[in-house]
Amino acid sequence: EPAQPVRMNLIVTEVPFGDGTIAAHLDTAERGVFPDFGNIDDAHVTVTLDYDVAKAMVVEQDLEVVSHAFITGRIRVDGDMTRLLFLQDLDPPPDQRALAKEINERVLAITA
Repeated sequence: EPAQPVRMNLIVTEVPFGDGTIAAHLDTAERGVFPDFGNIDDAHVTVTLDYDVAKAMVVEQDLEVVSHAFITGRIRVDGDMTRLLFLQDLDPPPDQRALAKEINERVLAITA
Protein backbone atom coordinates (compact mmCIF):
# COMPACT_ATOMS: atom_id res chain seq x y z
CA GLU A 1 0.00 0.00 0.00
CA PRO A 2 1.20 3.53 -0.68
CA ALA A 3 2.12 5.85 2.21
CA GLN A 4 -1.20 7.66 1.72
CA PRO A 5 -4.36 6.34 0.10
CA VAL A 6 -4.74 7.28 -3.55
CA ARG A 7 -8.13 7.83 -5.19
CA MET A 8 -7.51 8.51 -8.86
CA ASN A 9 -9.85 8.87 -11.80
CA LEU A 10 -8.56 7.88 -15.22
CA ILE A 11 -10.07 9.08 -18.48
CA VAL A 12 -8.83 7.54 -21.71
CA THR A 13 -9.91 9.41 -24.84
CA GLU A 14 -9.84 8.56 -28.55
CA VAL A 15 -10.58 4.89 -27.86
CA PRO A 16 -11.16 3.05 -31.16
CA PHE A 17 -14.13 1.12 -29.80
CA GLY A 18 -17.26 1.72 -27.74
CA ASP A 19 -18.22 5.35 -27.33
CA GLY A 20 -14.61 6.52 -27.68
CA THR A 21 -13.90 7.17 -24.00
CA ILE A 22 -13.09 4.90 -21.08
CA ALA A 23 -13.62 6.11 -17.52
CA ALA A 24 -11.94 4.19 -14.71
CA HIS A 25 -10.69 4.73 -11.18
CA LEU A 26 -8.14 3.42 -8.73
CA ASP A 27 -8.79 3.53 -4.98
CA THR A 28 -5.93 2.00 -3.01
CA ALA A 29 -7.92 2.14 0.23
CA GLU A 30 -10.80 0.13 -1.27
CA ARG A 31 -9.38 -2.20 -3.94
CA GLY A 32 -5.61 -2.04 -3.62
CA VAL A 33 -3.90 -1.33 -6.93
CA PHE A 34 -6.61 -2.81 -9.15
CA PRO A 35 -8.57 -0.31 -11.26
CA ASP A 36 -12.31 -0.48 -11.80
CA PHE A 37 -14.64 1.05 -14.37
CA GLY A 38 -16.30 4.41 -13.83
CA ASN A 39 -15.09 7.55 -12.13
CA ILE A 40 -15.52 8.34 -8.44
CA ASP A 41 -16.70 11.66 -6.98
CA ASP A 42 -14.02 12.09 -4.31
CA ALA A 43 -10.87 11.47 -6.37
CA HIS A 44 -7.63 13.12 -5.27
CA VAL A 45 -6.42 13.35 -8.84
CA THR A 46 -7.69 12.81 -12.39
CA VAL A 47 -5.41 11.70 -15.21
CA THR A 48 -6.60 12.17 -18.79
CA LEU A 49 -4.71 10.68 -21.73
CA ASP A 50 -5.42 9.38 -25.20
CA TYR A 51 -5.68 5.71 -26.14
CA ASP A 52 -2.29 5.50 -27.86
CA VAL A 53 -0.50 6.85 -24.79
CA ALA A 54 -2.47 4.56 -22.47
CA LYS A 55 -1.55 1.57 -24.62
CA ALA A 56 2.13 2.60 -24.66
CA MET A 57 2.06 2.97 -20.87
CA VAL A 58 0.09 -0.10 -19.82
CA VAL A 59 0.58 -2.64 -22.57
CA GLU A 60 3.90 -1.80 -24.18
CA GLN A 61 5.43 -0.22 -21.04
CA ASP A 62 7.25 2.29 -23.25
CA LEU A 63 8.39 4.95 -20.79
CA GLU A 64 9.89 7.08 -23.56
CA VAL A 65 6.48 7.52 -25.21
CA VAL A 66 4.89 8.23 -21.83
CA SER A 67 7.54 10.82 -20.90
CA HIS A 68 7.16 12.58 -24.25
CA ALA A 69 3.36 12.53 -23.91
CA PHE A 70 3.57 14.10 -20.47
CA ILE A 71 5.92 16.84 -21.64
CA THR A 72 3.79 17.63 -24.70
CA GLY A 73 0.50 17.72 -22.78
CA ARG A 74 -1.00 14.48 -24.06
CA ILE A 75 -1.24 13.43 -20.41
CA ARG A 76 -3.17 15.92 -18.29
CA VAL A 77 -3.19 15.75 -14.50
CA ASP A 78 -5.85 17.62 -12.52
CA GLY A 79 -5.83 17.64 -8.73
CA ASP A 80 -3.23 16.54 -6.20
CA MET A 81 -0.30 15.39 -8.31
CA THR A 82 1.62 14.31 -5.20
CA ARG A 83 -0.83 11.41 -4.82
CA LEU A 84 0.51 10.01 -8.09
CA LEU A 85 3.99 9.97 -6.56
CA PHE A 86 2.72 7.68 -3.81
CA LEU A 87 1.93 5.08 -6.48
CA GLN A 88 5.64 4.86 -7.34
CA ASP A 89 6.32 3.35 -3.92
CA LEU A 90 3.94 0.43 -4.42
CA ASP A 91 5.51 -2.97 -4.15
CA PRO A 92 2.75 -5.47 -4.88
CA PRO A 93 3.04 -8.97 -3.46
CA PRO A 94 4.48 -11.67 -5.76
CA ASP A 95 1.07 -13.12 -6.65
CA GLN A 96 -0.19 -9.71 -7.82
CA ARG A 97 3.03 -9.11 -9.76
CA ALA A 98 2.65 -12.50 -11.48
CA LEU A 99 -0.99 -11.80 -12.33
CA ALA A 100 -0.11 -8.35 -13.71
CA LYS A 101 2.65 -9.88 -15.85
CA GLU A 102 0.29 -12.54 -17.21
CA ILE A 103 -2.40 -9.95 -18.01
CA ASN A 104 0.16 -7.70 -19.68
CA GLU A 105 1.44 -10.57 -21.86
CA ARG A 106 -2.08 -11.57 -22.90
CA VAL A 107 -3.08 -8.00 -23.75
CA LEU A 108 0.15 -7.47 -25.68
CA ALA A 109 -0.47 -10.69 -27.63
CA ILE A 110 -3.95 -9.63 -28.75
CA THR A 111 -3.03 -6.01 -29.51
CA ALA A 112 0.23 -6.59 -31.35
